[in-house]
Amino acid sequence: MVNIKKLNLALATAFLSAVIIFTGCGKKEDNYNKAMSLAKKGEYTESLSYFEKAIKDNSERADYYIDYGLALNHAGRYEEAVKMFDKATSDADNSVTRCYSKEAYYGKAMANYGLKNYEDAIFSCDAALDYKVLEELDYDIYLTLAASHAMVGNEDAALDSYFTAIDLKPSSSEAYYERAVYYKALERYDEAAADYTSCLQFNSNCYDAYFGLYDLYTIQGNTDNAESILNELAGKKGESAELYCVRGRVKSALGDYDEARKMFLKAAEGGENEAYLYLGDLLIEQMDYEGAVDSYQKLIDNPGNVSRGIVYYKMAECMCLTKDYSNAIKYIDEGLKYADSSSYDTLLRNKVIILEKTGDYESALTEAEAYLAVFPSSESMAKEKLFIQSRIDSMELNKKLDKQKRKAAKAEKSGDETTDETTDGTTTDGTTTDGTTTDGTTTTNGTTTTNGTTTTDGTTTTTDNTTTDTTTTTDNTTTTDTTTTTDNTTTTNQTTNNGGAYSTTEETVVE
Repeated sequence: MVNIKKLNLALATAFLSAVIIFTGCGKKEDNYNKAMSLAKKGEYTESLSYFEKAIKDNSERADYYIDYGLALNHAGRYEEAVKMFDKATSDADNSVTRCYSKEAYYGKAMANYGLKNYEDAIFSCDAALDYKVLEELDYDIYLTLAASHAMVGNEDAALDSYFTAIDLKPSSSEAYYERAVYYKALERYDEAAADYTSCLQFNSNCYDAYFGLYDLYTIQGNTDNAESILNELAGKKGESAELYCVRGRVKSALGDYDEARKMFLKAAEGGENEAYLYLGDLLIEQMDYEGAVDSYQKLIDNPGNVSRGIVYYKMAECMCLTKDYSNAIKYIDEGLKYADSSSYDTLLRNKVIILEKTGDYESALTEAEAYLAVFPSSESMAKEKLFIQSRIDSMELNKKLDKQKRKAAKAEKSGDETTDETTDGTTTDGTTTDGTTTDGTTTTNGTTTTNGTTTTDGTTTTTDNTTTDTTTTTDNTTTTDTTTTTDNTTTTNQTTNNGGAYSTTEETVVE
């Protein structure tokens, strides 16, 4: 989506036109003029020392702070840039300070975007739009606002901002392209295709829009339209390095890898760094992973206009293909540090997939939820999240079942070991006593019952069919509930008091 370097360049152009009005002449402006000369040539890092000297010479110039901040943005030194833009804002209310404040807030918005402080970027964009001056900047501000909303999952606000940008410049190809990329990330493919087509109506040389359409048609299985796009690109005339890169991409898509490789190398020789990205892709197709890594490394060292986030994703892809998932995750995480809204989708989506491959479903679920927070309309990620959750649930269930099996096995083993042993509390033939039970003879605290004969404290009672229900001894107290039936005779046992304790037998009458 938003390309921060393009936006910085657009803003710098606006500032340069304003500088002509406010900058005076004299020796003190030499350092500033030298800094601006370098910045115009894209030599931003080299310009920084001259901006510092210019500010030291004249610390009251808001335009110096603004242009210094822009150079810092280009150099990726966003935190320092924020400080410069803060110094350029003013509470004074006049036409000059309002212009500077609007420019400063917009520059600060881009710095915060670079820092991934998207809420702060939104705030700064809104603050800039509050100033009803330099309205030619509003188009670019709305594009930055749209991208910032997109990165925090404010889908409606993001689309509203894109629509407003297009209303401000209906014939601008850039806004259609940015919105098409966003629609594609949201999996709203028909709307994405419509915006890519609109982009090409206003700029037939926007090659990324052609390939965007090609990707969409490929996803939808529309091979005829996909082939038509490639044929149209193949017919482009010219000898520029950019066109050689385009031809290489076409040849690669058609499977003509040898010719594609020649085109990419020729484009790279002509200064088209992006060719190394597609050369790496081609080498992956040929399973030359080491060569692909070398090609991508050239871009990491000198990215030019290529998103470092995408390059790190490509490095991660190589690691995955060699099953080096640990390093793949490292490259993905490094890429996320540099990701803009156009590469964040690809990086985070693939992080989810790589984590699944490693079996780390808990982390995969966390990343899937983070993805859906930014791209809530993604049906494919919503399905992926359900799949991940089902895997987690299945694993938890298997753990519980394994635990139950181990517990049952342990209990069975313990039961085998206690069979036929003499132990307190042993149950044999259904009789439980605080003693030993063998062959139906039970000895309990001096009471022995054998085949209907009961002996208690030296007293013997012999009956037929004698049943002794329970004998319990607690603190020298014995309760024996005995029922004896002999030819309609009622037998009532004794109650004996021994040492202050007592034993009670319950009287039972049988008619």
